[in-house]
Amino acid sequence: MELYPAVQRKAPEGIDRVLDPNKLPKFDDRNKLPYIDAMVKETLRWHPIGPMGVPHLVTEDDIYEGYLILKGALILPNIWYIELSQDAEFHPFQYIFNHHRRFTHDPNAYCDPEASIPERFLGDNPELDPHTIAFGFGRRICSGRLLADSTVFLRIA
Repeated sequence: MELYPAVQRKAPEGIDRVLDPNKLPKFDDRNKLPYIDAMVKETLRWHPIGPMGVPHLVTEDDIYEGYLILKGALILPNIWYIELSQDAEFHPFQYIFNHHRRFTHDPNAYCDPEASIPERFLGDNPELDPHTIAFGFGRRICSGRLLADSTVFLRIA
């Protein structure tokens, strides 16, 4: 937050408007503090907990969206940055990509993705919630995600 002091100043202003100034925010206050919630989302988007997801080993040959993924291939999702293209070739323990696509820094998903802008998650048309990718995917999603998310919320608040 030191890099974005204007964003940092908005947090206490929102808290002071909604909560008793003599009490600390609690988990139950989260729905009353949309800007703080947006700051949590922006923190997870702008700088994910870990840039790499949990490795997945392919147990049988598979075709995904026209791409052959060979049995034994190690799929390691790059949450911060991933490149995909129609020319992608998948090999065990190695893959080659030619066209850029990013999860948390995709300019098609996030306006000005290199800047910290919590407001992107507010209003009638919020941008993609990074919770959908920041903690992993499927059965191997981080079991501590709710604790981590709540801890980030309380630290920001």
